[in-house]
Amino acid sequence: MSDQTTLDDYCSELAEHAQDLGQHRALTAVTDDDWNARAWDAITGFVDAGIPFDSDDLRALVGPPPSKGAPGAIIKKANAAGLITAVGFARSKSVTRHAGLQLVWGPA
Repeated sequence: MSDQTTLDDYCSELAEHAQDLGQHRALTAVTDDDWNARAWDAITGFVDAGIPFDSDDLRALVGPPPSKGAPGAIIKKANAAGLITAVGFARSKSVTRHAGLQLVWGPA
């Protein structure tokens, strides 16, 4: 039984490392127009105005991200910084997400 727990822990660590690496790549992607800086400014704008938002709202305001994971990475960074907190769920308006559920964020 303890071998299985060790294997589960190992798998969890691998998954966490892969997620961290993907977020690092998304946050350090260099674009001509610095999408990450504009996205951060948009998030602080939502917070300052007290407006709940989701990743679709962020993409609509900032434009197409440099990678598929960039919106999630910048949102996770804002959440980790204590700027935002999850306040609910909404169906995605993005065609590629097929109306899947996603978190709605608001000021922390």
